[in-house]
Amino acid sequence: MKKLLFIVNTYKPGAIPNILNMIIPRLKNLSIYILTLEDSREELLKYAKSINSNIETINTSRFNLLKTLLLLKKKIAEIDPDIIHSHMGRADIFSALSKTNHATLITTMHTMKRISLSNGLFNLTSLAYYFIDYKVSMRVSISNIVKNSWYDNYLSSPNTVIYNPVLIKPAYDKEFKMNNDMDEFNISFVGRLIKIKNPMLILYAMNDIVNQYPNIHLNIAGDGPEKKKMLEYITNNRLGKNITILGLLSDLDHIYKKTDLLIVSSIWTSGIPLVTLEAAMYQVPLLVPRVAGICEFFENGRNALLFKSGDKDDLKDKLVLLFQDNVLRKELAKNALLEFSKIFNADNIARQYSDIYNQPLN
Repeated sequence: MKKLLFIVNTYKPGAIPNILNMIIPRLKNLSIYILTLEDSREELLKYAKSINSNIETINTSRFNLLKTLLLLKKKIAEIDPDIIHSHMGRADIFSALSKTNHATLITTMHTMKRISLSNGLFNLTSLAYYFIDYKVSMRVSISNIVKNSWYDNYLSSPNTVIYNPVLIKPAYDKEFKMNNDMDEFNISFVGRLIKIKNPMLILYAMNDIVNQYPNIHLNIAGDGPEKKKMLEYITNNRLGKNITILGLLSDLDHIYKKTDLLIVSSIWTSGIPLVTLEAAMYQVPLLVPRVAGICEFFENGRNALLFKSGDKDDLKDKLVLLFQDNVLRKELAKNALLEFSKIFNADNIARQYSDIYNQPLN
């Protein structure tokens, strides 16, 4: 039986653990190991039994490069995998530097190549990708926009596109009431509270509409460096009755079930945000920004409503439109569920990865 080793930076809540937790139980005839570079012991113990894998952490600081390299080499030699599958940045680079000669290396590219002054250390990561490219047997990109950004006169290793998966939920009958029939219209934002996700934009829009539409409520599930600024804004503008920051939640199902509209406000995305897929499975209508990664999957008025990225007034207008039009909300949600459950089905995505693992790669 082939040994498959996943190497990731961390297993703390986020997109990559969610993806692996969906894919791994669907992989057959493989002995599976997971290795994290950073300390993720609590999360690893939680998931070890549920996904039936051997899970360990080498527990090194991201700044201790030499220790990371030495410990990873040692652990790879102990496991002696046939296939190494790494996810993201440092995990990709260290896996390439530490792999044994007979091991096949597969990497999944989760973000676009963006070399700029503001990207800091990520510029070095992008440069390192170029020099280790010859060690990679297959690169998987989560979207065409990610693939094109790296393979436009930069990388040359074999490559393919496999989308992020979503779990198909049992049939869920969501009510789409008229706004005047609802005690509360619940909007949700789910994700890290960081500048690139631009959660403040939704607060600005809410501040403009709560007096006219007092039964609109925003629930924010997430944590991060923008939280302090958001709390201050909520307090200063007396928005406490209309906006609740719930913090980091491990179980989002109950949020999606009571959500009437999910908003994504990111400045840019590398592919389809996982939260949009999760919400779509509960027939939650989606309001998303018009950015390249989003536009690869969403068509305005068909499976979501799109607003001009960073434009508070356009976001506000589209929010009010969806609040007032329950027929449009139902149509968008129905189309998204139908399309995404076919394209991003976890069984289909796992099958695509299995095909890669089972083919001879050099």
